[in-house]
Amino acid sequence: MSEDRRIDWDYELTDEDTKGGAEVVILPDGEYDAVVERLERGQFAGSQTMQAGPMAILTLAVDGGELGTSRPKANVILNQKLAWKLDQLAISCGFWKKGEGKGRRIPWGEIQGRAIRVKLGHRVYQGKTYQEVERFLPPAEKADDGFDIPDEV
Repeated sequence: MSEDRRIDWDYELTDEDTKGGAEVVILPDGEYDAVVERLERGQFAGSQTMQAGPMAILTLAVDGGELGTSRPKANVILNQKLAWKLDQLAISCGFWKKGEGKGRRIPWGEIQGRAIRVKLGHRVYQGKTYQEVERFLPPAEKADDGFDIPDEV
């Protein structure tokens, strides 16, 4: 694995550098368990419908079994218009249950490494297919026997 270190303009490539990047895995649309591998604090540049502001950039690891691991990024813009998405994320992380978020703050320092559930889809942009996090889902409840209890029947 490559090191995260700065190089200069005269850097000579090594054999490892020329092996290519990691293979991108696109999983079928559906609901998956995931782990938040990384949380970056970024900045949303703004648009015609939403002002600029802070943004959480989550890198997830989604285990697709034999298909491999997908690593989609989910951008969570910190804007009142999207506060519902913050609530979804907190519920998925297990910080609180649906309806219990009023008056609470997301403990951002505790998100990295959290197991969550997501609904994945995909989008095509300029001829390339990308994995997309459509929703953060509540954690699956476990029965006394350890098996998942579905949210809806």
